[in-house]
Amino acid sequence: MKRPASDLFYLVFNNLETGIALCDTRLQILLFNDYFIRTCQQFFKRKITLKKALPERIRKSLKEIIDGPLLGKMVRTVISPHGEEFFVTMKRVSYGKKSFLLITFHKKVLRQQEIFEFLRTGYRITEREFEIINCIKKGFHNKEIAGLLKISINTVRSHLRTVFQKLDVSNRTELIGLIDEMLA
Repeated sequence: MKRPASDLFYLVFNNLETGIALCDTRLQILLFNDYFIRTCQQFFKRKITLKKALPERIRKSLKEIIDGPLLGKMVRTVISPHGEEFFVTMKRVSYGKKSFLLITFHKKVLRQQEIFEFLRTGYRITEREFEIINCIKKGFHNKEIAGLLKISINTVRSHLRTVFQKLDVSNRTELIGLIDEMLA
């Protein structure tokens, strides 16, 4: 039996890794996927149920976007009550004479290049120090790092001391914890 197109749409819609909601121009929810609920629960760190209204904190950020001058470039970072960063994006879409808002909502996850840029600008971490951080993250020992990067063990130790000092950590475990926190 062939599935109707609407069933296929909902199957795909609910398996996306981004929370999506379709709202009217007054920000009343018309449609949302399962991941949108999960992301809202991550945001508030509690179970929530969505009926027709968006959570107030998210609604406020979206309202600022709508009222702002650029409705085309609508990406906003929203800080959760627990200090975590989430991205909210919004795009105006039309169907016939009706106008809707397509909203995506997901937790901010830093990629390796973004982490390097953050560490480079915020903590003055060099490219070589970042290579060593990556090796530490992968579980390599100093001797393995030295061989891989073609530098001496003493140079590896020197870079590690500098990294620990710049990032205000005492050991490899704290360093890995800090990087994992950035990736979470």
